[in-house]
This record gives sequence, structure tokens and C-alpha cells, in this order.
Amino acid sequence: MANRHLHINPLTEKEATNMLIQTTAFELLQEDPTFNFGDDDIPRGLMAEVGRRVNAIQNPQTGNKLKTSKQTVSNVITKMQRSGWGFVAPQMDRRQTRYNKTIFDESEQVSIRTAVKEKKLKVGQLGTQFSKKKGKDVVISSATARRILKRPLAGKPSMWPAVPKRMKIGGRTDHHRRCRLFQALWIIDKGQDYVDGMIMADESKMRFKINMNRQVDIEWVYRGEAEESNWYEAPRHPGQINLFLLISKNGIELHELYHKNMNKDHYKRLLRSVGQVSKDADIDFSCYLHDNLWRGKQPAHELNKFIGKGKWTQYMGAPCKKNHETQTYKSGKPRRVDKPVCTCEFPTGPVHAAYNPKTNLVEEAFAEIDAQIKRNHTADQKLTPPVKWIEKGVGKKKFWVKQLNRAIKQVGANKQFFIKLYDGYLARAQLYVQSRGKRLRLSKY
Repeated sequence: MANRHLHINPLTEKEATNMLIQTTAFELLQEDPTFNFGDDDIPRGLMAEVGRRVNAIQNPQTGNKLKTSKQTVSNVITKMQRSGWGFVAPQMDRRQTRYNKTIFDESEQVSIRTAVKEKKLKVGQLGTQFSKKKGKDVVISSATARRILKRPLAGKPSMWPAVPKRMKIGGRTDHHRRCRLFQALWIIDKGQDYVDGMIMADESKMRFKINMNRQVDIEWVYRGEAEESNWYEAPRHPGQINLFLLISKNGIELHELYHKNMNKDHYKRLLRSVGQVSKDADIDFSCYLHDNLWRGKQPAHELNKFIGKGKWTQYMGAPCKKNHETQTYKSGKPRRVDKPVCTCEFPTGPVHAAYNPKTNLVEEAFAEIDAQIKRNHTADQKLTPPVKWIEKGVGKKKFWVKQLNRAIKQVGANKQFFIKLYDGYLARAQLYVQSRGKRLRLSKY
């Protein structure tokens, strides 16, 4: 009786691969004399070996080798572990999904898609929809919503979710590599006393939003419109404010909030305050490190006047390029590409490489301020009654500026945080020497 109601389908290539993953894992576990199937831990190296063996198997139908990922192997073996190292059926039970689309007719599905698109909802926020077939309101599950959104419907394409554009990681040319290596060797040659006397500055956009986890939000849009839905990088006014921060080993020496992007006149006015800090700070001032705002067109006169000649980091030059041998633009001019081997001459004296943020310790201070805001938010929610943080409406900007100043004051009071940063600066530089100037894969640096 059971077989009459269960829809048995031929194994797909994915399901066959999952079955091979399980059988291969069982074979390896049985060959391991130290493994006991009563243990909870997955033996080290098991997943990598299973993936290697499965990917070496040839599909007899297509003649191609099977393809599986580390994540798929991990998921299958984890399911085996959770089932007490039992065999997990690779074939899907499609009884729940086969007739799913008949719960809602085409007009009802169009209504669901319209609600998601216009209100910018996620699949778990839809609630209910009236079903003519059932004659009542039906709760729209996340799985049902995804199926309705992903398939083409009523002449409209799939509403594939658009994800925020990832931050482009630059600085992978040989020029940037040599710049980072040059800076690392230069600062190591100066020693820890020179590092302790450095003051560092940077700017950042601080957004008025509490995001307690790192889950990437998505927006469901029609195929072809994903490029236009880049709402993540364009927060609505007043969704952010700019922060200029100046630190030394003693803590935060100066900060300023401003609304628009910093221009050169604004920066020149700030340099007067930076120069005063370099004279008044309780350090043996050695150098002013700042990211390259204007790519070699820094206000040198003001920097020499307020900071001191030879006391501020210089730009190490734009990436060197050459004409491509065959590729040309429409105008007929050869396409400019990065040189595979950089031969640039770098300036003497204090330098700072582009795309080398972790040698500017202000980046760490920004991250700590952001973390402190989250800690303050958590603490305020535990109060009785909890403090309401304004997410939108009147007073949002004033409230968040107040919270930002509060966090800056708290981080600035933590002197050990800055001492630890400066004490570990040469270790960061040494890592770039070991990598020969390549960007480090370590998330910490």
C-alpha cells in the first residue's frame, strides 16, 4: 500500500552523488580502526577525502566526472551524523511540492509577487492569501513563496533575488603589492618608538542602523533589474553621517562629524587642529599617517605648515600601466592595462600604500565604535523599561548623533585598546613582509 502512494522517481545526478557520498563515507569510517560509530565527532580529513573520491568517479551515462562541493559533502555527512550514522535516503519525497502550485491559481500567485515587489518584503513576511481552491485564507510558507517568485509567471520573468553588490577589493596589482611591501619594510626599519609617536587619521560613513547579525538582506526583483536595485549602498537621508577620526597611542585625540563628503578646503581647516594635536599630545610625535584622499594632490603647503616637513605620509603613485598588445578601444587607441612587473620609484620619507587599510589603525577604531554602539543598544534593551532607539521619523538623526558621540567617548576612554593596537603594529607589518606585499587573507588584517 505504501508503494502505491509514494511517488518514486529515477535518481537525478545530484541524488546519485549524495548516495555515493554516503557509501564512500561509510567505507572510509569502517576502514578507520580508531573510529567508533558511537562517537559524535566527524574524523578530521574525512570530508576532504570523500569529496576527492566522489569527484574522481565517472558518470556512466554522460561520461563526465561527478561534481560535488565541500558544502554538499559537509551537509550530507552532517545529516548522517545526526541520524546516528544511519543511511539518509537521497531521493526527495515530492508529494508536498508536486501539486503545490495548484493551491493558488495564477491571479493569486500574481498578487503574491506584486506584494513582494511593491512592499519589498521577504518570503517570510507575506502572511496569508485567499485560495479559491480551498475557499479560505491559506498561510503562505517561505518555501511556497520562493517557488512562486522563482518561476516565470504570466509572461513575466523569474523574480530572482538581487543581493547587494559586494565591496570591490582592489589593490591586487604588482604595483600595490610593492607599495605595501615598501611601507612594511620602511616602518619596521623605524622601530617601535617611531610607531608609538605616530598619529593616524581617516574618514568613515557611519550609518544609522542596528544590524545585530551579518545576514545579507535580499530584494526580490525581476531578472534584468538587479543592477537597479542597489538600495544597500544608497541609504536614505538621514541614514548616515561622516566621521573624521584622529588617534594616537593615548586614544582618540580628535573627532568631527560632517554631513557631506570632505573637500580640500574642509581638510585644510582640519589640518590646523591636527597640527595642534601633534604639538599638545603626550607623545614624542614622529609622523602623521592619513589615507590618500587626493592621490598625490594633497595640500602640501598646509601639511608642511601645520604638521611639519617630512612628518606626513606621501602617496606612492598611481598603478603603473602599459599599452595592451592587441586590445584597443573604439577610438583605435590601445587599451591600458596594469604592468605585470612594477618598476616605479617610490618617494623617500613617510609613505602609506593605497589599499592597505589595516596599517591605518583608525580602521580598527571605527570597527570598535561600531561594536560599542551595538553593545549600548543591547544594554538599553535590557533596561526596565527599555530605551527605544529611533529607527525612522522625526528625531532620528539627532538621536543617532548622540549615540555616536556616546560610543566615541566610551572607546576613547579605553586606553588599553589603543596601546594594544600600537604594540602590535610591527607584527602586522611583518606579516606583509612574509607575504611579499600581497593582500593578507587573514580577516584580522
